[in-house]
Amino acid sequence: MEKIVLKWEGPFTFKDFLCDRSNQEKYRGSGVYLWLEEPNSEVAYKVAYVGKAKTKTRLYNRIRYHYIHLISAAHAIPKKYLTDQNEWEGAYSQRSLQVTTDQVRYRKIVNDGFRYMNQLRVYVAPCPEVYVQKVEGKLLYDLKPSQTTLGSKNKSPYKLRIHHTGKLIKRGRKMCPV
Repeated sequence: MEKIVLKWEGPFTFKDFLCDRSNQEKYRGSGVYLWLEEPNSEVAYKVAYVGKAKTKTRLYNRIRYHYIHLISAAHAIPKKYLTDQNEWEGAYSQRSLQVTTDQVRYRKIVNDGFRYMNQLRVYVAPCPEVYVQKVEGKLLYDLKPSQTTLGSKNKSPYKLRIHHTGKLIKRGRKMCPV
């Protein structure tokens, strides 16, 4: 069984991560990232999203891509952050046309997207590109993020053991700040 050490860095708000110019260079390689919902306590965070970036896409650019999708309401927004909608699957869903073609309703969804994004915390872990796919698959299955269902239901076919260090450690299905 292969073993890999992930050194988690963060927590960042999307704004702080993207506005720090040094992060463009620091996170120009491959790796994995998590969005964690702001905790009610300092004990554990709820994992909302698990993602990966290969060297070509770069960690920094993937976080920027998600930021743009969150503030434009292209990304799904959990029910508890919505003011007028029962659910929001993202601007690409067929049902969203009733909202995205109505400026007043769309502005409300965009505000909901900002509110959701502002309470998220981003953690990143640089990782060699040869491991990125395996690590993401293992994290998806182990952590069962609320906003990423693809890959979280089937056990990862990769034989990989991940040791978490840095700003986060894993306890069960939760990620805990250090």
